Amino acid sequence: MHDLMKDVRVAPSILSADFARLGAQVEAVMDAGGSVTAINPFTTPLPAVTGRPPPDELRTFVGVKPGDHLFLTLNDPPGTADIDVTVPNAESANRYEVNTTCGSGTVRPELANLQIASVTGAVSFAVGCTTADFLVFAHGFSESDFPIDAFSHADVDLGGLSVDFTADEYGGLTEVNYNYPHVPDGVDEIDALHYLVSKNGKMYVEPYGSSIFLSDSSPSGSLIEPKVTDARLGIFTASLTRNAPHSIIVSGPNTDQYDVDMDNLLPDVTSPLSYNTTLQQVQWTEDAIGAAPDLTVAAFRVDRFFSESSRSWEWVIAAPHVSGSLQLPTVPNDINDFMPAPDDDITFEDFFNAKVTLTSPAAAGFDAVRAHILEIEEPVMLDPFDVPPFGTRTGLVTGVTGQVVLVGPGRTPPPPTLKAAKSAVPRASSKAGKIRALLMSSKTKAKPAPASSKVKAKAAPASTKALKASSMLSPGHLPGAAR
Repeated sequence: MHDLMKDVRVAPSILSADFARLGAQVEAVMDAGGSVTAINPFTTPLPAVTGRPPPDELRTFVGVKPGDHLFLTLNDPPGTADIDVTVPNAESANRYEVNTTCGSGTVRPELANLQIASVTGAVSFAVGCTTADFLVFAHGFSESDFPIDAFSHADVDLGGLSVDFTADEYGGLTEVNYNYPHVPDGVDEIDALHYLVSKNGKMYVEPYGSSIFLSDSSPSGSLIEPKVTDARLGIFTASLTRNAPHSIIVSGPNTDQYDVDMDNLLPDVTSPLSYNTTLQQVQWTEDAIGAAPDLTVAAFRVDRFFSESSRSWEWVIAAPHVSGSLQLPTVPNDINDFMPAPDDDITFEDFFNAKVTLTSPAAAGFDAVRAHILEIEEPVMLDPFDVPPFGTRTGLVTGVTGQVVLVGPGRTPPPPTLKAAKSAVPRASSKAGKIRALLMSSKTKAKPAPASSKVKAKAAPASTKALKASSMLSPGHLPGAAR
């Protein structure tokens, strides 16, 4: 795990402040929607490139408010250990999907269709996970895959070398139906994923999903999953691609019916990302039609080769949404010069606009997620040919009931003055639900904008009341608990 260092450096600098009025001055900055930047906040550095120091890391919160408690815990992927799992045989089954709150895997009989009492196979679990909730889903195969039966078992001890479910009985399957009113023109496929949260408040690692190809303006479909009568929450995601990838994530008490209104989609992003070194902005173009986003998150890597000592740094920033641009704060250069320059190589690793609405507990917008928005894993796309889990950003689920709407970067080439040097072509995912709402990574040589370019600064709304934000949800974690 990456832990916070004791000597985190934070920008902006207070060296020029009036120390007799420091509290009032800091509060004034926060009321105006100031920013907080942590430089190299983690004890474990990023991997170094041969002949160069490890990249620096920067994390920036823009639009902070008085009373904010900001988190930067970064959870590295845990190690895994195999445990033998024995499941009762289901007639005609040729594989058993084992889905738990600590890991997942597939158990297969040694010979297909062999009529035996039970089947055993090794499943990988996260090291340090001592108790897990299980779902076991039996599948068969004729001309196509088909579900047969399933059972659930909570509070399973993982302290030994094996888990035996031969005394369990299969409890049946359930059908989850969904409907998509107001699908925009030009969308030919929508992918559905359904995540379950166990009675213990822990999220099962794998979702259950399906895809539909559209034949009318208000399509519907269904997916089959294990029957879980005591699931605490259901998280349903609908993902589609226009010019950019879009997702709507709906959370609430688990149900077998979801109506996801596509009128809630955010404005489509119509260009790849670019970086303007004159204005120090991440820039893009977006439509005017759609629900208003609350926030933008961007992650990029800067490689500087032209100086006497080559170096790199990675910057992740979350800010209130402003159409078409994300303004970076000016970071003091007493540690190093972190502001991208025209000759730097800039690779965008992550980007999305989001709208967050919670009905339980009541909260909305950037306020609902700001405290934990940068408690992320590594940026979702480091390899331009990787497929990121854009449709599975369940970490933004911060409350029991609510909705998160997301849009990623566009694919159409930008205007000539902002054109990126390279852009990756996305490819289809093999994950459940065949997510095709893909992020793209692009690498661009930073260029200054024309001299006539102008920008208007916009402060975040002032606030005198602190919001106690709850933690974001990820597999194996409780909603509302710190990670």
